[in-house]
Amino acid sequence: LFSPLEDAGGYQHRSPLVWVPGNHDHDKARTPDNSNIYADMYHGILTTEGLDAPEVVNGTYHRFYHTASLGSSRIIVLDAECPSAEQSEFLERELQSEAFQSAQFRIVTMHIAPYIEFWDPYTWNEKGEKHWGEHVRLEYDPLFRRHNVDLVISGHQHNYQRGTVQRDPQSADSGSITYTIVGGAGGGLDLVRVENWHMYNVTYLDHHFVSLEVENRELRWTAKNRAGDVIDQFSIVR
Repeated sequence: LFSPLEDAGGYQHRSPLVWVPGNHDHDKARTPDNSNIYADMYHGILTTEGLDAPEVVNGTYHRFYHTASLGSSRIIVLDAECPSAEQSEFLERELQSEAFQSAQFRIVTMHIAPYIEFWDPYTWNEKGEKHWGEHVRLEYDPLFRRHNVDLVISGHQHNYQRGTVQRDPQSADSGSITYTIVGGAGGGLDLVRVENWHMYNVTYLDHHFVSLEVENRELRWTAKNRAGDVIDQFSIVR
């Protein structure tokens, strides 16, 4: 069993963990009994709201979306791979909840970004992978802008991007929303541009990692390359 958190010396027992499911977490071919070793492992150590009693059918989890509160932030985790009416209802309810709206920092995270710009051109155009995240962009993103989301964190695309745009004018808080893609932890990089959404201020096409710190009324984001040099940083102060 591949268990990176255990192999790292029980990291999950010392630090808060918010698990965001990706497309490989839905791969049923990993074990002979059709179960998913990653889902089994993470469900076994998480106590995040909404995941205490996972729904399981034939060894497969069908409810990965959930919420978490870390410090002065409220985080909504979505399963971008498996849209459903239930998840859409959950999202609208949580976005309007007192816990989310009263948080100092309102964050949404999901694996597939609403605005992807780099991918393999063949699979993007010929195999239809450009459509994977359409529901995120067309259905979820307007809700993010309307309900005062501050930060959207995604992966999937194997490089780094950050962009800030204005929220919906009808939002109670007409400030900005920041979109980030953090996908360069170690796999092969996506270097070929397949779209241009004209919204990203920073693009870094190499491996990296990000530190996100939330302390009372300040959120600090720092992205670094493998050498530890800062490649991007920003903060939100209330």
